[in-house]
Amino acid sequence: METQTYDNTLAKKSYSRVGLALFVFTVATIVSQMVIGGVYAALVAANPALGELGWLAWIVRFAPIYVIGVPCGLLVMRGEPTYETEGEKMTFGRFIMLFFICLPIMYVGNIIGNIFSSIISGGTAVNPLDSLAFDNSIMKVLVIAVMAPIFEELMFRRLIVDHTIRYGEPAAIIFSGAAFGFFHMNFFQFFYAFGLGCLFAYVYVRTRKLRWSIILHVIINFMGSVIAPALLSAIDLELLSDPNALANLSEEALAAVAPAMLGYFAYTGFILIGSVVGLVLIITRWKRLHFNHMPDEMPKDTVFKTAYLNLGSILYFAACFVMTVINLVLPLVQG
Repeated sequence: METQTYDNTLAKKSYSRVGLALFVFTVATIVSQMVIGGVYAALVAANPALGELGWLAWIVRFAPIYVIGVPCGLLVMRGEPTYETEGEKMTFGRFIMLFFICLPIMYVGNIIGNIFSSIISGGTAVNPLDSLAFDNSIMKVLVIAVMAPIFEELMFRRLIVDHTIRYGEPAAIIFSGAAFGFFHMNFFQFFYAFGLGCLFAYVYVRTRKLRWSIILHVIINFMGSVIAPALLSAIDLELLSDPNALANLSEEALAAVAPAMLGYFAYTGFILIGSVVGLVLIITRWKRLHFNHMPDEMPKDTVFKTAYLNLGSILYFAACFVMTVINLVLPLVQG
């Protein structure tokens, strides 16, 4: 009897096309950001008043991603066949459980990213979110908590999953998480972005409704990039770190800072408790994860070679890695 071998040609072609779309998306974004950023810098130099327009700075920084990069990436996939599967119903209880699972992934991943970045850079790495953290403008809310979740879910969940799920759900989910993590191009965000990316992809695979991963993404971004910085900016951190100064405040001064303090402690307590709940859910429900077998599913020993060792994927991950290294060493060179 002849031994039948698995032909991964179609799977490799699909993953390569997806990787190429992500690569085009990335290059188009970077190039347009450089061009638009250069024009913006020249205009500000000629008219410094433009530099005071915070909304304009947000447009210059993020419009290239959503107006130029995303359409270019999606254009590469035009005409490529997708694979539809049956979705499961999302219940309120299940959604709340998924939300709590997001919390330890987000905050533990953030801690790991900060430690890792500090170690490999000798403490010189700069988190790109630091420059945006305490901007409480409406543009920040619009971009970070609305536009980013929508466009990123389109690129890193729908585009990837719809074109690769037929070759195996686990492979599509992990590829989605890896692509999303590398897209951030820094180690500060990589670990939690990878974890959340895998979770969002699993939600999309199970429900086949993009709205659920978008809503989760919106909530997480709003909490981490809007609520937390707003609470921090409302309190006096030096006062908070000095118990004696806090104890010596007059009643009027204490009454003035109390609401902000209570809000900060309430939020911190919720995150700590929620993260513990989420960690317990991850541990107790890990074995309940289920994946449907796909008709063209890749054998496990061919997944890495097929999904990652192809032209498109190599181009995308190499480009992201190069940008990650540049973002890591640039502060040291400039210093």
